[in-house]
Amino acid sequence: MKLSIIVPVYNVEPYLHECIDSILKQSFRDFELILVNDCSPDRCGEICDIYAKEDKRIRVIHHTENGGLSAARNTGIEAATGEYLTFIDSDDYIGKEYLARAIQILEKQPKEPDIVELHIEVHFNSQNHYCYGGQTGEDQATTFPQSWTTWIEREGATHTYAVNKIYHRKLFKRQRFPIGKAFEDLCTVPRIMKKAKSIVYCGDTTPDERYYYRLRNNSITTTASCRALCDAMRHHLPIITELTYTTHTISRRSIAAYFLQVTNFYIEMLRNKEEDEEKPSLEQRTYKALKRLTPTRWMILSASKGTRSKIKNLPLALFGLRVHSFLYSGKWVRIQHPTRK
Repeated sequence: MKLSIIVPVYNVEPYLHECIDSILKQSFRDFELILVNDCSPDRCGEICDIYAKEDKRIRVIHHTENGGLSAARNTGIEAATGEYLTFIDSDDYIGKEYLARAIQILEKQPKEPDIVELHIEVHFNSQNHYCYGGQTGEDQATTFPQSWTTWIEREGATHTYAVNKIYHRKLFKRQRFPIGKAFEDLCTVPRIMKKAKSIVYCGDTTPDERYYYRLRNNSITTTASCRALCDAMRHHLPIITELTYTTHTISRRSIAAYFLQVTNFYIEMLRNKEEDEEKPSLEQRTYKALKRLTPTRWMILSASKGTRSKIKNLPLALFGLRVHSFLYSGKWVRIQHPTRK
C-alpha cells in the first residue's frame, strides 16, 4: 500500500459526501481511506459505514467517545499501513488529480522525499479565496537543513496546514497531534517539517491538482476562545525562539512577515476578555520573545501587505511593540522584572 488517507469526521454531514466522493474519484487508486468517526452527533457515522460497504479500500473506525481532531488523526496514524500518509479534513475536498500529482513528484525524485507539499486553495464560504503551497514554475526539492529554512522563507510558519502534504510515515513514529489543545497543526507541523530530511514543493498546478480548504464561520480559527488563543501562542513560542537564533540563515523579510502575523495573534489574546490563570504569564513571555525577534522599521513596513496594513503597522515601526499592542488591544502589558538583591 503506497498511501494511507486519514479523514477525521465530526459534525460535517452537509460536506461529507463531497469530501469522500472527491477521494474515491482520484485517478490514483493505490490507497486506503481511513475514516475516523469521532462520535459525530449527526448521520456522519452512518454515511461512513455505507461508503465502506461499497468500496473495500475504506476502513471506518468509530470512537466510543469524542476526543477531538487530534485524537481522531492519531487514531488514523496508528491504523495506517501505507508507506506514506496524508490528512484530509472532512469538510474539504480535493481535485481529481491531486493524489496522482503527489505520487508523480515522489516517484520522479532520485530518492523519495519525506514530504511533498502541494497547492491549497482556501475558501471563505464565498467567491473569495487565496492559493498557498507549492510554488510557481518547476517542482523544488530541498534537503536538510535548507528544507527547514526554505519552508520558513515560503511563509510556512504562517500557514501551518497539516493538510496539503504527503508525509513518509516514519516522520510520525514518535510524533502525534496534541490532544486537548487548539491549533494542533501549529504545534505539530513545524516539528515534522524540522525533522524531514527532504521536502519537495510542487510547481505549477491545474485546478484538478489542488486541495480545497473550506474556512467555515464556526471553525476554530474564526471562533477562538481565550484558551485556544493561549494554546496558539504556546505553539508559536518555540518557533519564535528558533527564528531568534537562525536569523542569519533566513531573510529578514520572511521573519518580518511571520513576526507581523504572530503580533496580530498576540493582540487578539490581549483583547480577549475571558479569564485564564496562565494568560498574564503567557502575555509577558510572548512579549519578551517577540521583542527579541522584532525586525527593523523598514522590514516591518516592507513586509506589510497593502496600504492599510502599512498604516496599521506604522505605530509598531515607530514606537515599538508595547505601544502598538496597547493601541489595538487597549491593554498595557506590564512586564515583571526579576527582583534584584
